[in-house]
Amino acid sequence: MQSNVLGPLCRPPRRYRLLGVKRSLICFSMIGILAGCGGDDPAKPQVPTLPPPLVRTTPQSTVMYYATAWQNRDSTRVDSVLADDYQGTSTDLPLTLSFVKSDEIRALHYMALDTDLTSVQVNLGPPSSWIRDTYSSDPPDWTVVLVPNTQIQLRYSTGVDVVVNNATNKFKLKPTVVGADTTWEIVRWEEFH
Repeated sequence: MQSNVLGPLCRPPRRYRLLGVKRSLICFSMIGILAGCGGDDPAKPQVPTLPPPLVRTTPQSTVMYYATAWQNRDSTRVDSVLADDYQGTSTDLPLTLSFVKSDEIRALHYMALDTDLTSVQVNLGPPSSWIRDTYSSDPPDWTVVLVPNTQIQLRYSTGVDVVVNNATNKFKLKPTVVGADTTWEIVRWEEFH
């Protein structure tokens, strides 16, 4: 089921910067999609790149790969790490947003084109603070990585920053085996404020 969060994608207002409402990174990214659209063809901003993402050989390294792809605004890498049936939710009561893989890819694509967005920082804390678990309600090969106290910051050249602190993120991952190699992909993501 496709998300209807985005609404019309042409000539949207930039209200999200003026409101200063703290929502999840995805919420801001989806709104950022709207801000990046228009009839003009602006020059693509220079996105500072971080070191190459880790390989996806463990659930934890897969979560770091995903976070690094977000920091680099790299929609191609996010596309590679999300399962085709990926579903995400972000809850900041009373609002819950739901989205699918194409929503995340589109959000990152437009974030990369946004000339006012100067940086994206994702701080997941040390992996030693993460909790790995399994749920009996999930398929037997799935695993969960719970990341408490996530901090995300979007910096804009206008001086208005968007900061999301103390969110708890739950990633559900499944392995993909090709020959002797096992990689992991994200199937579900839930964020709670």
